[in-house]
Amino acid sequence: MRQNLIKNFFSSGLQALAVQVLGVTFFLIISFYLPKDDFGIISWANAVSMLLATVLSFGLDQVVTRRIAASDRSDWAASAFLFHALAGSV
Repeated sequence: MRQNLIKNFFSSGLQALAVQVLGVTFFLIISFYLPKDDFGIISWANAVSMLLATVLSFGLDQVVTRRIAASDRSDWAASAFLFHALAGSV
């Protein structure tokens, strides 16, 4: 059990680290090779899209996480969240 916990911790940590490294790499590439105006437009659009996704989710991601953690049968919560995320992105 302890080895499984350590394995899960390092795999999730590695994923989080990889996302951060890829984000910084993408940021550096576009900041060096795009004109300042285009870079500003992309950054602004990214900030607006993140804000809209947060507002439109209504905190559903936290509800789904709590439901999945609290119950053995939570398949309806995951499918409801997936449907909501797809509908919100469309």
